[in-house]
Amino acid sequence: GTIPESSKDADLWVTEADFCYILGAARGNERQALEQALQCYGRVLALPDDCSKVNARRMRTETLLRLQRYEEAFAALGELSVLPDALPFEELEAAPFRLRHDAHLCEKLAALGRLPPERAAEAAVALRAVAD
Repeated sequence: GTIPESSKDADLWVTEADFCYILGAARGNERQALEQALQCYGRVLALPDDCSKVNARRMRTETLLRLQRYEEAFAALGELSVLPDALPFEELEAAPFRLRHDAHLCEKLAALGRLPPERAAEAAVALRAVAD
């Protein structure tokens, strides 16, 4: 059977969220799976302080990007960019080169008229700050 929600700890919520994220990504950004991942990451973030919160915040942001909820994602990137460095590079969910690539992509989308220039610049700065 399944584990009741009231019995789940941070590790179980993160595991469920990650599986939903992978499923959604593998199915071409399937909204239902990604929305479920977002809910699970939200449950982790609602728990008392826990070491998995930084990674859950990063993955929540990545999920928002996949769902094309850009304003929320960019706000979350801004929050991540001001967090103290809590984890070494080896433990990051997203490698810094990927974040730098995404920053470049934001700038390219702005140049193509797909993102407002000021929003793209803000996101690119936040992505690079998280990467560094």
